[in-house]
Amino acid sequence: MRMDIPSLLSVLDDTEPADKSTRVNQIPLIGKSYHLNTSSRALAAPTILTGDASISGAWMNSRLQERISFWSSIHGKRNPVCDSIAYGPLGAYQARNLLQSSFHSGTGLFLLEPELDTIIQIGDGLIQRDLHRRAGFIFQRWSGSCSAQHILGFPSLEFETWQDACSTFFIYLQSLRDESSLLAQFRRRIAQVWFWLFFDILCEQSMQKNDLKGSVVDGSRDVLEDVQHQLLALIYPGYTCAPWGEICKKALRDHLRRGFRWWKLACSVGDGALLIASDGVALVVNSSLYSESFLDAVINYIRNAYPKTLDLFHLCSPIVKRLMQGSRPHPADTMKVEQCIGLLASGDHLTRSYCLPWTWRNPGPVAMASSATFVMDCEYKGIISITHMFD
Repeated sequence: MRMDIPSLLSVLDDTEPADKSTRVNQIPLIGKSYHLNTSSRALAAPTILTGDASISGAWMNSRLQERISFWSSIHGKRNPVCDSIAYGPLGAYQARNLLQSSFHSGTGLFLLEPELDTIIQIGDGLIQRDLHRRAGFIFQRWSGSCSAQHILGFPSLEFETWQDACSTFFIYLQSLRDESSLLAQFRRRIAQVWFWLFFDILCEQSMQKNDLKGSVVDGSRDVLEDVQHQLLALIYPGYTCAPWGEICKKALRDHLRRGFRWWKLACSVGDGALLIASDGVALVVNSSLYSESFLDAVINYIRNAYPKTLDLFHLCSPIVKRLMQGSRPHPADTMKVEQCIGLLASGDHLTRSYCLPWTWRNPGPVAMASSATFVMDCEYKGIISITHMFD
């Protein structure tokens, strides 16, 4: 029995307002701040505030209805505008329409105008700035004489129990300073992914033990909360009575949420995204202001509109995977680094293009299914060592 994704996200995200019927999302754009009332997300007219000016909700509703009619007309049918083009450059207007259509086919909902604008803006900068000037030095360090384990500074992947693995990586994450360097960002992302993977196994183990004991568990949400409580109690005895207890609880949930979302991104677009994804992509992954469905839209937009960027992410995947597992990259992989740097320097990865038809993939189940497979493979290869499978 594995935890269901809605229960997981509801537990990890503790930033929901008291009145969920009037939830407000703030989506940052260049020079603007859009406050959207999304109580009825698919059809409700948003109120858009730009400084002191307020655009009429009725006017916005009419514009939204026009777009809904257009997208509904092409949903499930051939698109006469794009049928004549099999592959080629993709304009912003075409990208918006294709993104909206694929999002609706996958979720049954419609993205709001500011959300579309934000995704298009993120797509214009998917790779770290000036990465081609720094990538050579970084990869040479990792492929040199020192071990990747030492360079990344991770704890040993040998643990007594899965609970020990979770507590070790949580303590490690708490010890990291907030640094903006590329290596520091990569180290934090990988550590959060490991923390999430270990926590996922720990929750599955807890569910199995409850089933064996015949315990009555009210859904996976209770299991998640119970595992979080046990983990914090192990690290910080008496945390529930301490004034800093809620801070520790929030930190644990933040690391888990980000670890899951980075893993979801990596499973869908390639592990290389953990290393070279831009600050804009990182903001969507890390911030609780952006919903899971919004992140899913960003992921599918990258998959469909930026095939060259997707190739670049996958090109870096073997290197990232080995570094994640504490090994130096293979010589064959380091040879591909020069090709990667060449692509970064040429800027070819920035080209927005497409190959019809666009497809929609639900990244959540893909990530959940891949997590157990990845950890089991690491155990089989001896990368992870657990002395006692059940504590």
